[in-house]
Amino acid sequence: MKHRTVLLGLLLSAVLLAGFVPAQDVEYPRVSPKAVLTQTVGTTTVTVTYCRPGVKGREIWGKLVPYGEPWRTGANEATTINFTDPVMVEGQKLDAGTYAFFTIPTTGDWTVVFSKQTDLWGSMGYKPEMDALRVTVKPVAIPPVEWMQFLFADLSDTGATLMLQWDKLCVPVKFTVDTPGKIFAAASKSLGRLWVQPLRAANYCLASGTNLEQGLKWANQAVQIQENYNTLTVKAQLQGKLGQKAEAIATMEKAIQMGKSQKEPPYNLADMEKMLADWKK
Repeated sequence: MKHRTVLLGLLLSAVLLAGFVPAQDVEYPRVSPKAVLTQTVGTTTVTVTYCRPGVKGREIWGKLVPYGEPWRTGANEATTINFTDPVMVEGQKLDAGTYAFFTIPTTGDWTVVFSKQTDLWGSMGYKPEMDALRVTVKPVAIPPVEWMQFLFADLSDTGATLMLQWDKLCVPVKFTVDTPGKIFAAASKSLGRLWVQPLRAANYCLASGTNLEQGLKWANQAVQIQENYNTLTVKAQLQGKLGQKAEAIATMEKAIQMGKSQKEPPYNLADMEKMLADWKK
């Protein structure tokens, strides 16, 4: 009888305790929703992760966001930014990696901070000695924006402007990437025996207007592997860019002759003929 009572007590305790087992966590929407913005600049990927607070009728600058103090540049966790390659931010070098993106608002110029402290909640525990880079930028007035947002503007193969927009203010941060240098280094190591590989490298130099002399060397390499309409037209255009007019004319004439002999004329044959005519004027 005693053993039955003990057993019954243990079973009852187990049932009661079961009622106190916490349910699985429920995910509720955040007041300031999370956002991720990713942009490829040339061959460099830039990713901004942040939370978007709303104005909601509040006075933002100098009130909700105090002047002269580090701000998380968003809500909840500190905003972070990742660069897959080294960049120049407002003319200053910043290594590849992930950084917390703090700002220090004022009534005039703002300080933008790239911090190594990427695991902070807001700016609590922020240490200036952990800054990787600080730059100064000038905000501009814009039409009202209810939900804070980041945008990329002035996009090119070598740079862009990251724009923080909220309320009636836009904070632009310009950065550049050395896309030509990166491609030059990679192409120099990876060119093989196929004519397409050096031709693509040469064509990039032509299109970007960078490393033209090296581009001509790659074009010559492509021609040596296989002389055809494509390799010759790129070579001719690089010769033209470098001021080698007579050589450019001779190379383009040969390319056009080969293009006309094909069953299906190249799509840009007329453009190459016009370029040749302009060179001969």
